[in-house]
Amino acid sequence: MVGYGVLQMMQIDPLSSLWKSEAFLGRIFSTIGHPNSLGQCILLTSPFLGRRLYRTESRTQKLVWASLCLMNIVVLFGTVSRSAMLALALVVLFFVPNILRWYRSCIKNVSKITVVTLVLIVLLSVAVGSLFFIGRFSKAPVEARSTSARVVMINGAVHMIQSRPLGYGLESLSLVTPQFIGKDIYAYESLTTIVDRMHSTPLDVLVMLGPLGLVMYYGLIFTLLWQLWIKRMEEKGEWHMACLVGIASCSIALLFGFASIASAVLFAALIGLGIGITGSVVPVPRWCSALWNVCMVVCCFAAFAIAAQWTVSQLYHASAAQFEGTRALAYEQQGIMSFTYDRKALMEATEHHIQAYATEHSSELAQSIGALQEMHRTLTNGHDGVYLLLQSWYLAEQGKDEEARRSLQNAKQYLPESITYHRTAIFIAGVLHDEKLAAMHTKELIELLPDGFFIEGSEMRRILLKQHPWISAYF
Repeated sequence: MVGYGVLQMMQIDPLSSLWKSEAFLGRIFSTIGHPNSLGQCILLTSPFLGRRLYRTESRTQKLVWASLCLMNIVVLFGTVSRSAMLALALVVLFFVPNILRWYRSCIKNVSKITVVTLVLIVLLSVAVGSLFFIGRFSKAPVEARSTSARVVMINGAVHMIQSRPLGYGLESLSLVTPQFIGKDIYAYESLTTIVDRMHSTPLDVLVMLGPLGLVMYYGLIFTLLWQLWIKRMEEKGEWHMACLVGIASCSIALLFGFASIASAVLFAALIGLGIGITGSVVPVPRWCSALWNVCMVVCCFAAFAIAAQWTVSQLYHASAAQFEGTRALAYEQQGIMSFTYDRKALMEATEHHIQAYATEHSSELAQSIGALQEMHRTLTNGHDGVYLLLQSWYLAEQGKDEEARRSLQNAKQYLPESITYHRTAIFIAGVLHDEKLAAMHTKELIELLPDGFFIEGSEMRRILLKQHPWISAYF
């Protein structure tokens, strides 16, 4: 992971054609998929490299492990993840006395020339990593845009908490945020942005699970960190310190971000390891131990079955993208039936089916669209503006004008300031041959565009027209 990141920093990435590297403005993401996630993974794994370096007696092996630690730090700088670097800085400051003691013990039998050379190598490596940090914020006002977008999200989260203090449920933010985060976000993010994370794990947990979920989450983290700190002096206590540093540093980074699948798996593994090495051995009846093992095996098989279903579903959808017409629709149907809980796949499949229905009003397509919409409604309990938009479009294609208008109006309560809503509404108005409705939504869409767009020659206007060339059709 880190080695591949070094290759990216040297611009000799062998798989560069597969990535959309330009989206990260030169930041390093390795094989993890996002620079911030890579930074979190480095924070979680580096303490174990440090443990190995600390326990190694051979000078040659020390040099190898020290080089690996240095590579981790350089790649961390290359990610330009401010939250990860803040976490690293706080951890280093906390352990400065320990680091100095270990450093003095290492240089007792080392010549001054060697020490100077090693220091220069470290400084040069850190300088190289720092170039990525400087380069990112010297090309465009990225820092200000990022900070301002977070402010908009935080304000939206405050209103969400006030509206439903007990939380909205796990992975539900993409359904709810359009009701609370309005047009202000378009000044800093894409016009098609759907906020599904608040870029702060405590805020995410509070919005999704309420105060009780927040207390339980951080209660577990702080209790575990305290136990690891207490037992750090026991035999083989380096494992305790490695777990403690990894969990603490990642938790600090997550104050200003969120975990991806890759970093979440590592974080959960460290939590499990920490619980295992701090727990006390208590004798339990054999039947209780056997029952626990059976439950764990059942959970593992269930997780494997769900993952296999999702993987098969993705393979079907990937196959559908390679074809057109009825064959593509058939693959999409197979993908949906393999895993019916993928909202994004349901939306795309329904859209493609309605497009096909618009050219051929067949009973088979109508039946398929009805089944897809019912799955979508069941999955979201009908509280999804996109579901209502697709329903409105389908009703319009069927010639049911009044019902289509009603569904379109109902969708607005879930997407009150959504550009996607108005673009779709303009298209539906075209299907209904209603120029007045199209003009109304065109006017409302233009009003949602950020103020900077209307300044001729502005950077924002240039960026938005490049990202969304369809805007020019409304002027």
